[in-house]
Amino acid sequence: MSFSRSPIHPLPTRPAVFVVESSAVLPHRPDVVYAAIASIESLLRWQAGVRAVRRPPAMQSAARSRGPVVLTYRALGVGHALTARVIAAEPPHRFAYRAEGAAFALEARYRVEPAPGGTHVVSRVALDTTASRQTADCVALRRLLARRVVSDLTRLDRWVAARECSERPRSRAARTAAPSS
Repeated sequence: MSFSRSPIHPLPTRPAVFVVESSAVLPHRPDVVYAAIASIESLLRWQAGVRAVRRPPAMQSAARSRGPVVLTYRALGVGHALTARVIAAEPPHRFAYRAEGAAFALEARYRVEPAPGGTHVVSRVALDTTASRQTADCVALRRLLARRVVSDLTRLDRWVAARECSERPRSRAARTAAPSS
């Protein structure tokens, strides 16, 4: 698996918005990687800051895939409630969501493309600290985001690999070699 990361940089028109981009080639099929990324509920499995995902009671219906979810996102020792909504879904190539809370907002965009040996994933995460009044927190959030964006792709790779292993049928030899009681 190979990684690259661009430096954090403010957007010229909005100085309180910082963007981190990271990419990796994961040794999995593009449709499998896209499915893992596009499931908001799976964020809990591979995004380091997400501690809980829940749907508001009104969204527990058949429309659940389109409605908002509440993410508990841990940053700087505090759990932040962020309301997340899917803002783009173009299977199997692009997926994006925006999560907004009282202290900050995140916008995550993922591009998924076939590549030799697997799937090239580009992750672009924008952190909007306009709502935060404490400069020290903004700087700390930027540093945290830079670390997490890269580690999240590693966690995604591990989670997809574990799912693939658990979903593979056991071989005939393994089934017949199982001890009997």
